[in-house]
Amino acid sequence: MRTMARFLLVTLLVLLPVAALAGDAGKGDNGFYIADGDFTLNTEFRVQTVGTWTDDLSGDIWDSLGMRETDIDPKTDFSVRRARIGFFGQAFYPWLKYRVTMDFGEGESDLKDAFIRMEFSDRNNWTFGQFKALFDWFELVDSKYQAFTTRPWGTRVYAPARDVGIMYSGHSEGNRVSWGLAIQNGNGANTSGNDNDDFLVTFRIAVQNEGGFAPRAATYERPDHVNWIFGMALLQNPVGGLAEDDSGTPCSPGISKHCRYYTDDVKAWEVFGAVRAGRLDLNATWQSWTMEDQAVNSRGSWTDYEFTYWNLDLGVFVAPSWQVVGRYGQWETDKAYDTVTWDGSTLSDEQVTEWRIGINHYFGSDNFKLQLDYGEVETETKDWISGLGRGTWTGTGSGVTLSLYFWI
Repeated sequence: MRTMARFLLVTLLVLLPVAALAGDAGKGDNGFYIADGDFTLNTEFRVQTVGTWTDDLSGDIWDSLGMRETDIDPKTDFSVRRARIGFFGQAFYPWLKYRVTMDFGEGESDLKDAFIRMEFSDRNNWTFGQFKALFDWFELVDSKYQAFTTRPWGTRVYAPARDVGIMYSGHSEGNRVSWGLAIQNGNGANTSGNDNDDFLVTFRIAVQNEGGFAPRAATYERPDHVNWIFGMALLQNPVGGLAEDDSGTPCSPGISKHCRYYTDDVKAWEVFGAVRAGRLDLNATWQSWTMEDQAVNSRGSWTDYEFTYWNLDLGVFVAPSWQVVGRYGQWETDKAYDTVTWDGSTLSDEQVTEWRIGINHYFGSDNFKLQLDYGEVETETKDWISGLGRGTWTGTGSGVTLSLYFWI
């Protein structure tokens, strides 16, 4: 992957000045562009540098067993979370669009977006390649427009993000109603293929203000009137692999007489909404998840693992370039049952709570901003630990994060 990324980067950088000789070139809204008839090539570059100071990692370990609290010394580090280069435009026909985005952040090279889009009309289009699944409002909002230095905890853990497949999307006249349906492998980004004979399917529908709602959790650009969106999304992702029978015994080619694909369904549905008005930005998601046969009931039989997750981000501009933001979210199992872990321990009830406050400074646009926030993630789990017995475990992690975001 790293060799491919370097080759792609060098090739495109060499082609840019050559192509510029053949047509119009200049500075666009983001990056630079080259245009010659039906062919256009646009570039974009973004860098996000992050400094983190973790001031507390602690937990009351197994209170009912009388075990002592454990503390971990503070940690400070810097990282380049994002270092992306993107190319997009149209080719051959006005309705044929493309996008390729590479990321070199965190010391890795990674293919993010790689797709072509056929816009046969102003209201309908088809997308083929690697792109984001249509689930989780905060995941679908670009990192450039996030209210905080990072997405909510639940989104980072559970959102399907990018995958390979095909998508249809469209909207009504005036863009008051938008919809989309995506069918993807379900294995995540940069994978060679599907792990079974079923696909990840996501569907999304929303009603919004006239002209459509730009997916931005926080933005320097303020609307002349109230902008809003309200919608729902559905997800189904059968996961699994080859097995000999219903017990899930792994398939051994040449030994097993018959093998079939077994699947455990992961299902979720989401209600989301956002409002942008005057100095206010408000964004929210509520999700319900079911993971088939990922838990064990009191009788020792397989049962579904169910949980809910919700998050609310609020931002208020206190001055033209200064925005104060707040976040509160929670993830919780829907019922008390035992989930078996790798060492035979169980989790019977679990809850994760995140809160965060921060301040953002915009240097005249969304393309250059400074973010500072402080927050805490607390986990409370009622468990049975192998060899120790049952108890309540609470753990917290808190810290300060500083981010400088630059995009051209």
